[in-house]
Amino acid sequence: MRASLRLATSSLSARPSRTGLLTGAVALSVALVAMVACAMGSANAGMRRQIELRLGTAEARVRPPGSGALIDGSVLRQVAAWPEVARATPTRQESVSLRADLRILSPGDDGAFDPDRYAVGGFAVLNGRDIDPDVLGPRLIAGRLPTRDAEILIDALLAQRLSYAFAQGSAADRAQLSLRSIDTDPLLKPIPPPPTGVTEPADAERFNRAVGVRVGDVVGVIRLFRPTIELRVVGITEPPPLGGRPQAFASFATLARVSGRDDQYTEIEIELRDGVDADAFVARRAADLPERLLLQTTERITSGVEKNMASSRLGFLLVCALAMLSAAFIIMTGLTTGVAEQQRELAILRCIGATRAHLGASQLVIGLIIGGIGAAVGVPAGIGIAAAVVAWFKGVMPGGLVIPVDILAIAVAAALATGLLGAAWPAWRAARTTPVQAMTSRARPPSRRGLALTGAFGLAGIVVQLVIVGLPADGQVVFWGYATVGLPAMFVGYYLASVPVTLLVTRALAPLLTSAFGLPRHVLRRTIESTPWRHGFTAGAMMAGLALMIAIWTNGGAILRDWLGRIEFPDAFVSGLALTEEAQRIVEQQPFVVDTASVTLHPVETDAFGIRALQSYRTTFVAFEPEPFLQMTDLQWVEGDADYAARRLEEGGAVIVAREFRIAQDLGAGDTFVCRGADGVQHSFEIVGVVTSPGLELVSKFFNIGDEFVDQAMHAVFGSRRDLKERFGVDTIQLIQIDLADDTDDAEAIAVLRAELFGAGVADVGSGRIIREQLVGFATTLVLAFSAVAAGAMLVASFGVANLIVAGIHARRFEFGVLRAIGGGRGLVVRLVVGEAVIVAVSASILGTLIGIQGAWAGQILYRHLLGIDLSLAPPPGPIGAGWLVVLVMTLAAAAPAIASLARRRPRELIQAMRG
Repeated sequence: MRASLRLATSSLSARPSRTGLLTGAVALSVALVAMVACAMGSANAGMRRQIELRLGTAEARVRPPGSGALIDGSVLRQVAAWPEVARATPTRQESVSLRADLRILSPGDDGAFDPDRYAVGGFAVLNGRDIDPDVLGPRLIAGRLPTRDAEILIDALLAQRLSYAFAQGSAADRAQLSLRSIDTDPLLKPIPPPPTGVTEPADAERFNRAVGVRVGDVVGVIRLFRPTIELRVVGITEPPPLGGRPQAFASFATLARVSGRDDQYTEIEIELRDGVDADAFVARRAADLPERLLLQTTERITSGVEKNMASSRLGFLLVCALAMLSAAFIIMTGLTTGVAEQQRELAILRCIGATRAHLGASQLVIGLIIGGIGAAVGVPAGIGIAAAVVAWFKGVMPGGLVIPVDILAIAVAAALATGLLGAAWPAWRAARTTPVQAMTSRARPPSRRGLALTGAFGLAGIVVQLVIVGLPADGQVVFWGYATVGLPAMFVGYYLASVPVTLLVTRALAPLLTSAFGLPRHVLRRTIESTPWRHGFTAGAMMAGLALMIAIWTNGGAILRDWLGRIEFPDAFVSGLALTEEAQRIVEQQPFVVDTASVTLHPVETDAFGIRALQSYRTTFVAFEPEPFLQMTDLQWVEGDADYAARRLEEGGAVIVAREFRIAQDLGAGDTFVCRGADGVQHSFEIVGVVTSPGLELVSKFFNIGDEFVDQAMHAVFGSRRDLKERFGVDTIQLIQIDLADDTDDAEAIAVLRAELFGAGVADVGSGRIIREQLVGFATTLVLAFSAVAAGAMLVASFGVANLIVAGIHARRFEFGVLRAIGGGRGLVVRLVVGEAVIVAVSASILGTLIGIQGAWAGQILYRHLLGIDLSLAPPPGPIGAGWLVVLVMTLAAAAPAIASLARRRPRELIQAMRG
């Protein structure tokens, strides 16, 4: 082993620049993995924190069957008296309207800006709970917890809404501000009094835009037909992860004053005594509660969230595997090139006593060293980048940086495995070469049989993926086959196919490039044909980033165009925990309102969507009064008849399903839809129609996105409020759907509705257009974020290109010296190397486009089987062209340092560097 180590270190030290390039490729891959792992871990930690805050430290909970319903205080006392219960903690939520008077600068009569009052208002969810500092509670960023009556704790999102900047913004500005990360630093200290003597409008505006509610300020709770209640802000908490409704916290006594109802609760959290089994407790005590109340173990909810998070982790691990495979291929290409250059040295070593094992082991040691150094550099670099990302988006990931040690350990192991995998083929080649073969290796042309086998195995891998994805009808089979066999087979297949593709590109482009660059005839073509695997595998390594980018933009654009773009959102909505008929009457009294419909969105369990072993998806039961809802909602009927559907909905036991059910589960008119409520009871409905979704399930997520990770809901079924009440025991209203007059400006209508509904127990008001714009903006942001990862993959691959160019120049120094000596100028050899780089870039672009389109097709098949979303395959020419340009620029940029170094060499230096 000592001899192999000496050979390895000698080989690495003899080629420091190429060793650095190979190590850099691994380090960048590991850094990319570590960065994504830490960012994902930080986001998941914020989600878990929010779940724990909602569920407390309880092992079980009592809740009503639907959102907005309340539990009588007698139930709390009953539960607290059970001998198994150590502690029963009630919680309560109420939609409130808050107003605050800010001190700003306004223009005065004398031209100066004088202190003035400016009223701001916002909707929020007020949480009533007796907050114990020793028990899990909201994480403070300023101030303290409320301990007395008339004190309130607000989150950073609500503080943002109660600010001059948010109030002054247009509807579009507010939408953009809501999508951005919240800067919590200004919330840590109070705002100074307005200055005097300000004469410049810019100075006044700068001061005003920093004004908002801070610790110590007073906010008023506005209630229709009742006096305003003033509460003092004593603290500000971190914002909810991923946004959501603005939250506030107060004592039960304060909440009772606000709501006018005492001794009623939204939920009861139960901590059990030591030794009490939660499942057995729930099974034993569930029947003791009043009808319709549910007793559940909180572990079931938490496990469901963990299950959903596990599915996202699987996708992350697949991406990581592809990133590390790219690095492995780069190492293999680089080390194989090194073995080819060292053939004479290896032959001499064999002649003086080195064994095959020594030579093979030395290559494996080189791979381990490269992988180990790459991991040592890449992990800290990835953590550092993730720390910067988390700090930049601290409003979305308020829990700070979380370092998942288990995943980083996997990344380190993967880096070492990458080094070994990349060195395996060079080790085999080095070990099997005899001294005589090594001495004559440069005289042997590439094996035609080897090229044919490479192309055949590559084509086989591509076909395997097509068969696995295209033939099975079961979505579960398609997913697991694709994740375990299809995706790796496709990736390896295209990588092997890169060799014949590069040769074909060479034959097509070499004459054109030879003419354009003024090169000697056949030199460029013969140069690449003499080392087809080296050039082909480098193009294969370069294709991965472009493939990822094309797949992302193809499917991202299809989702925006074919799914989100086709959903017809109603004009406007009012959202709340439990809306009243009074709120609906206020809406109907507005002159620009044509009609309204009360809607309740209730999550129910179904097996129609998702990966059963990894995800716990639900669907949304959208309940409404059939006649007004169908009249004002522009449903496109795929199957069924509107008149028959309306009659059956009125009779009960019938639902309309979204088109996605027809696609994913082949459920249509005349079939039976089966679901389970929160109590686990199974319910069956006749499907009386299939329609395109009006987007109400997306509207629900939009207004309450911060809670959607607990109950992931896909698509919707539409039924009557009568069935919702009789079968699921729910009678609250969560949405009021509004039909506006045709000539109404929706932004102005929303502003009027916000003002008129202020104090009516409403949580938010929004328009369909603004909701669509924000959802499109959110989806576009995700596409851009994933595109950045693809760009990182291209950067990793550029190290392979640089290594190829350096190796090619090093191997042909004598050839270049002869060209220079017989009259070829510096520009000739430079143009020759640039021509090679262009052929590699074009080959990589063709390969990346093909694998990207095939990957996008596979993704759309999975969308169809698992989620019921039917997308059309339309690769976007613009982004693809931009991707080709990026590949070409990055390839030439990677080659530039080596080309510049070659241009500076004199003919004598090149000829003396290598003879033969």
